[in-house]
Amino acid sequence: MTQSLANGKIVCTIFLVGFRVGRGRQRLRSHSPQDKRRNSPLSPSELLYLCGHGIGVAGDQLFYIALAWYCIEVSGLESTAGLVAFLGALPRTLLLLPGGVVADRRGSKHVAVRAASVRTALLSLAVAGTFLQGMSLGLLVVAATMFGVTEAFYLPSSQGMVATVGKPGSEKRLQPLFSGVEKVALSVGSAFGGVCIGVLQPSGAFLIMAAASAISAAMLALVKEGRPAPAGTDVTVVSIFAGVTTGLRKVLTRPSLRSTLILVTVAEFAASGLTGVGYAMLSSEQGWGSERMGAILSYFGIGAAMASFLVALFGTRRGAELVGPSMSIVGLAFAASGACKSPLLCALLAGVAGLGSGVSSTMLLTRFVTQAEGGQLGVSMSLLSIAVFAAAPLSYLYCSLVAGLVSVVGVFCSLGALLVLTSLRCRYMGVQEADG
Repeated sequence: MTQSLANGKIVCTIFLVGFRVGRGRQRLRSHSPQDKRRNSPLSPSELLYLCGHGIGVAGDQLFYIALAWYCIEVSGLESTAGLVAFLGALPRTLLLLPGGVVADRRGSKHVAVRAASVRTALLSLAVAGTFLQGMSLGLLVVAATMFGVTEAFYLPSSQGMVATVGKPGSEKRLQPLFSGVEKVALSVGSAFGGVCIGVLQPSGAFLIMAAASAISAAMLALVKEGRPAPAGTDVTVVSIFAGVTTGLRKVLTRPSLRSTLILVTVAEFAASGLTGVGYAMLSSEQGWGSERMGAILSYFGIGAAMASFLVALFGTRRGAELVGPSMSIVGLAFAASGACKSPLLCALLAGVAGLGSGVSSTMLLTRFVTQAEGGQLGVSMSLLSIAVFAAAPLSYLYCSLVAGLVSVVGVFCSLGALLVLTSLRCRYMGVQEADG
């Protein structure tokens, strides 16, 4: 309980920092017309969007933590968590690009609200299933698979709303705040998820996930976009295929976007596996329990959120130079975490990894969003989501295989080394060029 209260105080502090970001930037920046537009107060729709998306992310994080923990609990094998997560992430990966095309043709808000509503219905069915029949590995596989399908449509549309909820030119201000809120939500979902798993029955945990998804859908439905939604174009298999090929060609032929996608993919391959199943494996092996596992993940989220808000406070003009060093810090902290015998030290190292991850990911995502073309925004966000999430199933599978064949420590050390090696290549991939 003391650990949960401490996490709550830290998260509240982060929210206060985020609340004052706008005023801080007004004092630190010049008062040119462009800066005044960027530093204007958030509109009610922007606040609704950030809060609604944040609540949805917290519920999603609770789902993934519960999925990993329940898989280990039901099967008795740490490697099962990676295999089930792989099965759930596979349909999400395959459908992300079609989901982005649908968002481009029907509007980001339209698709996001409906996908969140479907997700709520699926989680409600999981509540009924676990309450009536109890937990089983088959139920977890079905829940993970269906959840992945809905996320394929929700992710590109909800992320695409960053560019549509505000006025033109507001992306550079809103994207760092979006990243910060998302990381706060991850830390809240992690800490709260660990407690829920420890004290609630599975049906109760799924009920909380369904409630978070319903609240998120309602808040997104109330958002008024600052740009007109596209006309309701017919969505057919042929039109989706044409939209995917056109969008891929336009995005992948731009060197700056292509290099950013490569770096994001490599970074997420390492981070998603460790935060998705790696810490669950480590906590199970060390006998730390679900609450300490949640606390460790919350420290990672808290560090990442603080870094994102600092980027929003001080701006992104020179931040690209920090991408390489921050990735090195993440890799070293991850490698050291795997060798920890103390949950407190592991949590502190996870917080350090979160700080580095927050800087590098916020800079890369902001750079990508501001350079993406408006007409291909949904496809661009789908590619970004693939870079962020499509690496996840391969990473889960990798973690499962290495944990079974070598050790859990080998998982952390190998992925940490991958991040350090990638950071050394950043300057050769065009990431440190000026960001206009």
